[in-house]
Amino acid sequence: MSLLANLRGWSYNVTADWLLDKYGFPDVEKLRLQPAVNYVDKPSNVVLLSDMTTPETSTYLESRGITAGIQYRYGVGGGADKAIMPWRTKDGLPANVKYRRVDRKDFWYEGGATPIDQLVFGLDVVYREKPPTVAITEAEIDAMSWCAIEENVVGVALGGSSVSDAQLELLLRLPVDEIILGADNDKYGAKLNQRLKLALGGHFRLRFADYSEAKDANNFLNVN
Repeated sequence: MSLLANLRGWSYNVTADWLLDKYGFPDVEKLRLQPAVNYVDKPSNVVLLSDMTTPETSTYLESRGITAGIQYRYGVGGGADKAIMPWRTKDGLPANVKYRRVDRKDFWYEGGATPIDQLVFGLDVVYREKPPTVAITEAEIDAMSWCAIEENVVGVALGGSSVSDAQLELLLRLPVDEIILGADNDKYGAKLNQRLKLALGGHFRLRFADYSEAKDANNFLNVN
């Protein structure tokens, strides 16, 4: 797994989540290795992408229920072959980019950029719009879906079914009153929600997302 992580420029947690999604790897919990460098001790170690520009509106994201207006708020978009979803600091500076194929689930990140597990997708939207409620999800599309699911809610994403210490630090500083625990509707999502409940309880009002039979926020959006 370390070879795949190094080749794609991913963290170990992101690599483990990708392997689970693509191959259903049965021992994924054993892959939760610690990265060789402890970025938590260096919170200022953020690589900025100075040449990043806001992409055009993605018709693929629109087909998933992410309207042009929501895409504009998050500064995402794409072209005919891929969706482009920048991850930014709370000040709106691009620190990494996720690219997702529109014809299958393959995705990759910008090489040499800030590791995803040091960032929270949508954090800049929260600080800019100051909503009363934030929904924490696993994937970017699920985060953006919450803007359409419930009024006055902004979604953020962790990039997978785990949360790093650095991400918890960012979440604990969110300028909001309420947090919706909105991970995927499966056993890994339930485990993440419980982890977040233990870490964030007492700091915010918490409630669990009710996706009914839907597998995640975007699926819930598109079946309701």
